[in-house]
Amino acid sequence: MHDALPLPVARNRDEALLHRFEAMELEVRVLVSTDESGGSQSITEFQFHAPFAGPPMHWHRTYAETFVCLEGEFTMLFEGQERLMRPGDVMFVPPGTLHSYRVDGHGVTRYLLSCTPGGQFERYVAEAAHLAAEAHRHRRPVDMEIMRDIRGRHQTYESDVPRF
Repeated sequence: MHDALPLPVARNRDEALLHRFEAMELEVRVLVSTDESGGSQSITEFQFHAPFAGPPMHWHRTYAETFVCLEGEFTMLFEGQERLMRPGDVMFVPPGTLHSYRVDGHGVTRYLLSCTPGGQFERYVAEAAHLAAEAHRHRRPVDMEIMRDIRGRHQTYESDVPRF
């Protein structure tokens, strides 16, 4: 963890670090990083402009995720269940919970994601965005084995990895 107490963080949405996933029509903004919060949390905003099948079912060993739907709709998948999320809806996903999501609608879908403790989620997003950008630039699909490695290095384990 961090030794010093964190300083307050205040920024408008346009000042946030932006990662674009062109092929997925996705933008991810890092609103508060793990380092800025002294390790206590990270907050990112996801904005989809097209349907998205979602990441593989996965779980996290040490951090929880809280999803807050801001605009549009998406479906949370968790432990064999589904929940349609609409603006104002919130879902808390504790560590060790198998989950994913998908965006079915056309039009803009936005949600906030808070990871507690931070878990360096924003570093995962940065690495994944870089890999996706390189694949897009070379007009080839993303290498899913490399993506799986990136996920694993950032505490995101796919469903075939035993939980605890």
